[in-house]
Amino acid sequence: MKDALHPRFIADLRRVLNHLYDPDELRRNPLFAALGMLARGSPSRLREALIGIIAELKPRPGLSPDADAWRAYRTLHHRFVEQFSQAEAAATLGVSIRQLRRQESQALRVLADLLWIRYDLSPHYAGLPDQTDEEEREEEVAAGNAQSQAAAPTTAPLAGELAWLSQSRPAAATTVADLAAGALRTAEPLLHELAVRASLHLPDELPSVVVQVGPIRQALLLVLLEAIRLAPGGEIVLEACTEMDRVTLTVRSLPVNPAPAPVQLDQLTIARQITELSGSRLETLAGAGDRPFVAQLHLRLAAQPAILFIEDNPDTLQLYRRYLAGTGYRFVGAATDEQIAAALTEAAPQVIILDVMLSGMDGWEVLGRLRTHPRTQDIPVVMCSILPLEQLALNLGAAAFLQKPVSREALLAELHRLHEAQGPKPCSTP
Repeated sequence: MKDALHPRFIADLRRVLNHLYDPDELRRNPLFAALGMLARGSPSRLREALIGIIAELKPRPGLSPDADAWRAYRTLHHRFVEQFSQAEAAATLGVSIRQLRRQESQALRVLADLLWIRYDLSPHYAGLPDQTDEEEREEEVAAGNAQSQAAAPTTAPLAGELAWLSQSRPAAATTVADLAAGALRTAEPLLHELAVRASLHLPDELPSVVVQVGPIRQALLLVLLEAIRLAPGGEIVLEACTEMDRVTLTVRSLPVNPAPAPVQLDQLTIARQITELSGSRLETLAGAGDRPFVAQLHLRLAAQPAILFIEDNPDTLQLYRRYLAGTGYRFVGAATDEQIAAALTEAAPQVIILDVMLSGMDGWEVLGRLRTHPRTQDIPVVMCSILPLEQLALNLGAAAFLQKPVSREALLAELHRLHEAQGPKPCSTP
C-alpha cells in the first residue's frame, strides 16, 4: 500500500507550479532539494522536468475530449505550463471558476501521486508538520483572492466581465508564433474530434507584437473554435503578415462541404469585444457559398520601426516629426556627426532620410560613408534636396529621392514602399 501524500508536499507542489518560470522561487522551494535527481542543481532543469511529467499525462489519441484524463491534463497545462490565471483557464475550458478550482485540485492530486511514487518522496517529508504558519497565511490569502475572482465574473454583466478579463494582465511583448501555437494546442481535442487539419504558415522573421496576452489568447481561441466547427473533415489555415505598425494574423476555414454551417455570430462578437478592449482589432468575414470563413486579428507591433532624419534645420525636423505622428513609425533626428553616430547605434533605423545641403557636412559624402560602412550599408537612404538631383542620388547608391519641400503623403508613400521591400510580404484582402 502506498504512503499517504503529505499535505506539505501538496502545498510545495502547488507553489512550485505557480512559480514555474521564476528561478529564485524554484530554488527556494523544498521540492528543489527533494527532486534533486530532476533539477541537477539547475532551476531550469527542474522546470523542464515538471513540464515533461505533465506532458506524460496527456491522454492517448482517440480518448473522448470529455474524459477525466483530458480534463486533468488540460487544467495542468493551462494553469501551470502556460501560466493562465484561474479566470483565463476557466474561460478557455468553458467552466466556472468554482468548477475550475475543483478540477485543479483533482489534477494536482493526479500529478502529486505520480511524483510521490515515482521518486519515493515519503522520506523527505517524514516527521514534518502539515504546514508552517507562513503557508497557512498564504493559503488564507490565496483563498480570499480566489473567492473574489470567482465572484466577479459570475455577478457582473458581460461587458463588465470582458473589461475585467482585458485588465487581468498588462500588455507585454510576445510573438505571433507563440500565440498561434498555444491556441492550437488548446483546440487540439476539437481538431481531433472533427478530423480537421491545422496548417500554420508564418514568415521566418515576423516581428514581435505587444498585446494583453491572456485576453488575446482567448479571442484567438474563440476564432479558432469557430473556424474548426465550420470545417469538419477539412482544414484551417493560419497565416501572418506585416503592414505598417501591425502584424495581421489570418485564420481561414476550408471546409470539405462548399456550403458551411451558419457562423455563430455571438461567439465572434465576444472575441471582437475582447480584442478591442485589449487594444487590438478583429475583423471577420462570414463564408458564403464557396467563399470560406476568414478572420483577421490585427496586433500592434512591439517596436515601431525607427526613421532617422539627418537634417540641420530644426523647423524641418519638427515638420518631419509631425509627419510621422500616429503612423507607426518612430521619429529620430540628427544634425551633427556625433548625433548621427549615436542615432545609428541606439535607434537602429530602418530607413535614413538624408538632406543634401548640411552645415559643415556634404550630404553626398555622408551618403558615401553610409553606403560603404558594414553596419549601415544595407539601410536604405532617401536623399532630399530642393534641386532636381534624383538621377545623381540613385547613381550614388540612394534608395530613393524626394524633392523639397517634402509633403507628408510623398514621405509616407516612400517609407511604405521601402518597408514592404524590407519586410515580409504585406497582407492581402481576404
